[in-house]
Amino acid sequence: MRFLVTRPMAMAAETAGKLQALGHEALPAPMLDIVARAVGDLPAGAFDAIILTSRNAVEVLAQSETLARYRLTPLLVVGERSARRALELGLPKPIEIANDVAGLMAAIAGDHRGKRLLYLRGADITQDLAGILRREGLRIEEQIVYEAVARTIMVPAMRQALNNEKIDGVLFYSARTAEIFVRLIEQEDQKRLCRPMIAYCLSSHISTKLPLDMFGGLRIAPHASEAALLALLPQADLSSNGETKGEKR
Repeated sequence: MRFLVTRPMAMAAETAGKLQALGHEALPAPMLDIVARAVGDLPAGAFDAIILTSRNAVEVLAQSETLARYRLTPLLVVGERSARRALELGLPKPIEIANDVAGLMAAIAGDHRGKRLLYLRGADITQDLAGILRREGLRIEEQIVYEAVARTIMVPAMRQALNNEKIDGVLFYSARTAEIFVRLIEQEDQKRLCRPMIAYCLSSHISTKLPLDMFGGLRIAPHASEAALLALLPQADLSSNGETKGEKR
């Protein structure tokens, strides 16, 4: 089967590799571009730890010359994948790894009280981590280091695949990417082409951003992990020559 992956390009490429390992085909169709921001005046002095709630922030910390003086500071991160990526990029092994933002906030409030913390984040956030923890008496400063810029036109490969009816499903990892996808489809009057497809959503909140009549079916991961999302996909039936049986040409 063939799937559109709507994540930013670097992450979409990783997901495409996982889909291929499962016997499917994937077309990266990023709805967002991650753009590092020029970092202005940084807070003076040292910090006890750096808070990173996304892999994008991990990448920026490792690559920005302006942030170089923080690269040996202990890390508090969300997600095992972000933790592994930090190590791959030469950053310290995180001292705190949580499954989600709520878990990280609980860990910070319980184990890092009294410390001076710096939160490196994107321009758009769904939860005010710094504000919540400040109200609990923690010392946190924050710096916006990247932004996710919405695509305004459909990539040619995605348009061609839709027109040729070569897509079986679409993978959605965030509410914002779902909204952008819908906007691009409606902008090009291609809603009818999505009807045969299945939409696969990382959460029920994401599914609320998709019109009820856009897709032929909807699947929601039981919990917000990529493994749970990919487990929703039909199993590929591989023939002995390595091609998927019954796949559309």
